[in-house]
Amino acid sequence: MDSLKLADFLFDRIHETIDYKEYIAEVNIGYEYSETYGNKYIRISYSILCNEIFDGLTYNKQQTLFQKPPNYTFSLSTNRGRERYDEKKRLLRIIEFRHLYESLASYAVIQFERYLNPETSIKIKGIDLWPEANYAEKYLLTDLGGKYKSVMHSDFELDVAQFLNLHQLADKSRRIYAREKKLFSITDIEINKLFGLKLCSIRFILLSCDVPIKIKGAKTIDEIHIHIGKFVEALEKEIKSEYGHNKLIYKELFIYIYDNYLLSEKIKNINYQQSEFLEHFIIQKGDILQLKDMRIVIVDSVLFVQQNVINIRYAILKNNLQAGERTRIIGTGDILYILKGHDFLEYTNTIQVKHLSLLEKWMSKRKMKLKYRPFELDRTKVDHREK
Repeated sequence: MDSLKLADFLFDRIHETIDYKEYIAEVNIGYEYSETYGNKYIRISYSILCNEIFDGLTYNKQQTLFQKPPNYTFSLSTNRGRERYDEKKRLLRIIEFRHLYESLASYAVIQFERYLNPETSIKIKGIDLWPEANYAEKYLLTDLGGKYKSVMHSDFELDVAQFLNLHQLADKSRRIYAREKKLFSITDIEINKLFGLKLCSIRFILLSCDVPIKIKGAKTIDEIHIHIGKFVEALEKEIKSEYGHNKLIYKELFIYIYDNYLLSEKIKNINYQQSEFLEHFIIQKGDILQLKDMRIVIVDSVLFVQQNVINIRYAILKNNLQAGERTRIIGTGDILYILKGHDFLEYTNTIQVKHLSLLEKWMSKRKMKLKYRPFELDRTKVDHREK
């Protein structure tokens, strides 16, 4: 019955518009999806803007024209039923409305172009790109087997809600895409398949962090190509956030992106963390070490090797407390004690007789057992120093 009533609503006003065309400057037909207290509906609006001829009519004459209600409500669902089949009926009603509106709008255009004055403005809202109808069609086709019944409602609502904002973000991203096309290398579909993150969750991050994107798909958003650099910045922000229930997945995704898309940045981040660790490491250049074989050596440098293992390059300390020319490399496991370099300098500056045997005796009460916490790479820590 709604279909017949809607047709009657529009036919009535179209004919009235044509009958009194000399008074009309503009005709506007549109629609709006809405909800009130759980009742979902589409409000169809039909409005006219009168011209100067109408303004010249008497008040009583004006009151006899264009008095029909300007809106019609096409019901989709009520709050009386919450079963899943009601949701499916609502989507079918949306598609029904789309086809009906297309036919009625086409009829209106034909009639207006044929009978209205050429200077009359005709504005009819198109429905071909209306996200509610396009996603309704997509979800019903996807749900033919009924396997998505438990999630269809929430996913549909979120897809529709995000559609316009995502397209606005994509429009803002056009210049960046033109310059940095190669960086739009990961897609929301890839992330969804690999990590199980819902598309709406991925897209929420893109919107909230203003990540540049490129959209594939016209009537619905089928896939989003994401700027990889800006996306990892957004993930880092989410990981550090006080809230969020997907932090573990975000960390896995963060690591995956660096391993597969940002290899040079990954190496840079590792080098940064290693450099930061060595800067505060207990052994520094100039320190004196006593090895397990009881030799006394002086540190030339501290370095990382494969698997984040620390090695020490040293020179033998001669009897006159000068460093030998040859250097060798050992692991920290070969070191027993350490004397800090500033203590060694203080010692050499205060004695007159410099001999290794005297240093060993002096060291006995000042040397420290080598203890330190091994280096642990944080795969989510990024070097933010200015480039």
